[in-house]
Amino acid sequence: MHFKPKRRIRKNGGPSPWDTDAILAYAKALHHMEDKGRLSSLLQGRHIALLTGYDDTPDATLFESSATALGAQVAHIRTGLWADCQPEEIRQLAGVLGRLYVALACHGMSANLVQRIADAVPIPVLDRIADPDHPTAGLADLLDIDTTRGNKRRLVIQAALLTALA
Repeated sequence: MHFKPKRRIRKNGGPSPWDTDAILAYAKALHHMEDKGRLSSLLQGRHIALLTGYDDTPDATLFESSATALGAQVAHIRTGLWADCQPEEIRQLAGVLGRLYVALACHGMSANLVQRIADAVPIPVLDRIADPDHPTAGLADLLDIDTTRGNKRRLVIQAALLTALA
């Protein structure tokens, strides 16, 4: 399966129709790989930063469990101080994170701040990808596999993450 990922966040935060088809196909493939016990090596040795105000929110927990099930290591970075930073400080902080991690997942941050971070790094920035109101949440309902909705949701998040990193 070959497709060209979107490297930056989208203005509306959601996948394009072309991305939707790719993400659903990838999620199905991940489901079959999971049955054979081959998921945990897909992101082995890769480091992802989870930028969030609180580590224990359901969205942050869902993202972290989705990424770690693929073998990624997820670092929690508190965002409380980011809102008071000047644009140049944000650019510098984001630049450092862009050198340390393969992707940044942002939860609970303003769209403006996420966009400034995305503009400063050459890596994928995923904005609220595990939030229940994110467009990827609706993709779980379109996934025609025999499993729970929670598992479908995790598979879609994993597919979106892998697509962004491809």
